[in-house]
Amino acid sequence: MKVACEWHGGTLTDTAESAATLFADVDHFAFRTYWQPHRLMPVEQCLLDMNVAKPHLIGLHVFQWDVHTGDRLALADGESAWRQYLDAAKPSLPKGSFALLEFVKDDDPKQFLQDAKTLRQWLATD
Repeated sequence: MKVACEWHGGTLTDTAESAATLFADVDHFAFRTYWQPHRLMPVEQCLLDMNVAKPHLIGLHVFQWDVHTGDRLALADGESAWRQYLDAAKPSLPKGSFALLEFVKDDDPKQFLQDAKTLRQWLATD
């Protein structure tokens, strides 16, 4: 059995530093994390944060938000960022890991299907 936390603001994984402290305090091989970019943080900083998550990574929460406004966007709008995130995470993900679509533009089921198609295409080309 594994126990996993999420990686986002307002939690014990609010920053890379607080997440590192949490992992050190728990200090158990079965304690893992799902990683996701902080919604108002630039890609470069998100990638630095991911470095802290990598040894504990079990999966990704995938979505695209406008980095300035926090508005939800189509996943395809974040292709550059997500290709970087996927490339960075892939070597650290254990077998059986997955990417979970968490938020979609306008909470629209059709957008969810389009985002799923986009994600599958990206994963197929990696």
